[in-house]
Amino acid sequence: MTNKKLAGIIVACTIAIIVVIVLINFKPWERTYTLSVSVNPPQAGSVSPAGGEYESGKQVTLTASPDSGYTFDYWYGAASGSSNTVTITMDSDKTITAYFELADSSPTSKEPAGSIAWHEAKNHIGERTTVCGPVVDATWASGSNGKPTFLNLGNPYPDPDRFTVVIWIENRSNFPQAPEDYYLGKTICVTGLITEYNEIPEIEVKYPSEIQDP
Repeated sequence: MTNKKLAGIIVACTIAIIVVIVLINFKPWERTYTLSVSVNPPQAGSVSPAGGEYESGKQVTLTASPDSGYTFDYWYGAASGSSNTVTITMDSDKTITAYFELADSSPTSKEPAGSIAWHEAKNHIGERTTVCGPVVDATWASGSNGKPTFLNLGNPYPDPDRFTVVIWIENRSNFPQAPEDYYLGKTICVTGLITEYNEIPEIEVKYPSEIQDP
C-alpha cells in the first residue's frame, strides 16, 4: 500500500470518527422548539403552561385562566378559537397570545353591527368599516412631522401585528381630552377608511364621534 493511499484511509477514518462524535453529542434528531406565550391585556389572566422548550412533535395543551373581572376571549397566533383550552403540536417555534376581555363587556350587544376585530383589519385594506379592539398603547408624537396622536389596538408599538388609529395635530383640538390619555386602556370602535402605512393597517380620524367607547 502506498503512502498516498494510507494517508487517504487515515483522513477518511478521521472524518468518520468526527461525524460520529458530533452525532452522539448534539443529537440533531432530538430537535427542540420554543413556545412563547403572552396575555393581553397583561393583567387580565394567565396561561398554563407559560411557554418553554419542547421536543419536536410534543403536544402541548394550553389553558387560559382569567383573573377577577375578566373572561377569556380568543387565541391568536399559532392557535385560534374561543375555547380557553387548546392543544398544539410543537413542529416549529410558536408564538401564541391569549386575549381576555372585561367580564361586563358584550361584543354582540355593545359593539356595532358589522364591525370587525382589530386583527382582522389587515384583510380589509381599502374598505370603510368599523374596527374594534383594546387600546394597549397610546402616544402623542409631538416632535414628529404632523404631530400625530397614535392609538395602538391589540399590540403596542413597534409590534408589526397591531392596528393604529391616527389623529393629526389639526384635528387634535376637536377632542375635549388628550386622546392618548382618555382612550388608553379602553376598548374602542373606530369607523373610517382602512389604509396601510409600512404594512400596518390604520384609520385616520378627525372627530370624537368617529370613535365609540362601547
